[in-house]
Amino acid sequence: MFDQEKKSKMSQSDKPIVVISGMAGRFPGVNSVADFAESLYDKKELVGPTKGRFPTDGLFEELPDSIGRVEDFEKFDFNFFNIKPELAKLMDPQAKKMLEVTVEAILDAGLSLNEIKGSRTGIFCAHIYSDLDRTLKATELIERQNQCSDPSIAFHRQMFQEWVAYCLDLTGSMNQYESACSSAMYAISDAFKAIELGLLDTALVISTNLNLVPNIIIQYFRLGIMSKSGVCRFADANADGYIKSEAACCIVLQRYEPKLSNVKRIYSRIVNSKCNSDGFKVEGITFPKIETQYQLIKETFEEVGLEPTQVNYVEAHGTGTQTGDIQELNCIDMIFNDEVNYSKRKSQLYVGSVKSNIGHTEGSSGSCSIIKSIFCFLYDQIPPVVNYLKPNSKVPALLNGKIKIVTDTIPLNTDLISVSCFGFGGSNTHVILQNGKSITGIKDYHLSSRESNRLDGYQLINLAARSEQGLIDA
Repeated sequence: MFDQEKKSKMSQSDKPIVVISGMAGRFPGVNSVADFAESLYDKKELVGPTKGRFPTDGLFEELPDSIGRVEDFEKFDFNFFNIKPELAKLMDPQAKKMLEVTVEAILDAGLSLNEIKGSRTGIFCAHIYSDLDRTLKATELIERQNQCSDPSIAFHRQMFQEWVAYCLDLTGSMNQYESACSSAMYAISDAFKAIELGLLDTALVISTNLNLVPNIIIQYFRLGIMSKSGVCRFADANADGYIKSEAACCIVLQRYEPKLSNVKRIYSRIVNSKCNSDGFKVEGITFPKIETQYQLIKETFEEVGLEPTQVNYVEAHGTGTQTGDIQELNCIDMIFNDEVNYSKRKSQLYVGSVKSNIGHTEGSSGSCSIIKSIFCFLYDQIPPVVNYLKPNSKVPALLNGKIKIVTDTIPLNTDLISVSCFGFGGSNTHVILQNGKSITGIKDYHLSSRESNRLDGYQLINLAARSEQGLIDA
């Protein structure tokens, strides 16, 4: 999408530093990134029973037993965003969650809503389907539409990012992504390139995935990629598919100018990001292609003069499907344990996947993987996967110990993390992240009340109210 030739002519020293400065999200069973971090380090599995999620419970025998779900997705403070209540009632829940997490991420980055108002802040929005119109009966849909002067604006998916620009008064470019499971990472990659090329100074990468009707879940179940056991077993010999899940995330990217001190928080630097596609595959369009995955990761490192052996942790796409896990893990072994450079590796290679904990959030999964990787930097520890009991025998590196799956919380011991995300039709992305603390030297960006955030027994408490008097009364 952006000028790759211009990018290639820039020397590494000339390239601007692009950092992740803010983040926010809703995840299965938890409503903040802080609670998300606590759950991962506590080795919790955040998926739950499908029963009660859909109004058609009991009609479909093929509906899987487990799903990851965002709670209270219909709740929305329309007054805060100056949206008329009759229009808010028609809005897709994904658009509502996008607005919420975007405001939270902007504030998390140390920016104010007034500060970015009217700015050339770009919006990079990832989502792959909307179920809203299928959740309403025809009579209810007509009734809601009759209450609104222009109901069409509430239903079009391209309006999701338009609502963000409108409510926050942002004048930068707007971009929409739909590459299946790699949608969010494609958005991150293009946002990174836009800032690197000087097209933007700030970008908001927003992604959502909500499952409001069971239709697509049943289609995927019939396709054979959903877990019949109701458990995601990444890299395990008994892996039988993934759990469909939900999330809404926003990640703030900024151009960092050290001399100007223009960025107030740096979680991580994006060292490089790259995308490619599988092209034709004899096995069929959904079969992963190890050759293009390998080429993608290899080129992502070569472009910035790094060796894959410098990375000790990879956050894998890791869906828990037999074919996908085998192809990806063998590719990881080939590139990160390269025989020529293996002697240079100074530490064990560890691999994990957040999908074992939360299921597959599909269009938003790349954002979830990035956020988990940032936790690794923040706490200097890698959270464990769950449900891994027996290594898959078709991945030799799991048997000979060249790859170890993170089954307990372990020290990070690296400033670089690699993150992969693959769309099930062959849209591949890879990102190299650098620890933000290695850039700034600041070590106090902790998000929750974990031990590292306690300062002499004092704790910062945030109070919020709609008015000054409300704060006084609180």
